[in-house]
Amino acid sequence: MDLTEIEPLLVRYFNNELSSAEAEKVAAWIAGSEEHRKTAEHLYYINLAAEAERLHREIDPAEALRKVHRRIRSDR
Repeated sequence: MDLTEIEPLLVRYFNNELSSAEAEKVAAWIAGSEEHRKTAEHLYYINLAAEAERLHREIDPAEALRKVHRRIRSDR
C-alpha cells in the first residue's frame, strides 16, 4: 500500500473504526518497516492533536463552570 491508501486507514485505525480484518492489515503494514512505524506514529500524533482541537472548539469552559456551580447549589 502506498501512503495515499494507508493514511485514511491509519486515521480510522487510531479511532477504532476498522473491521478486524482491516485492522490486521494496517497492523501488518505498520510492522512492515521502521519507516512505516514512524509514519504511523506521526499520523497518530496529528490525529490526536486534531481530536483535541475539535474537542476544544466544542466545549465552552464558561458554560461547563456554570453547570458545576448549578449542581453544587442544587446539592446543598
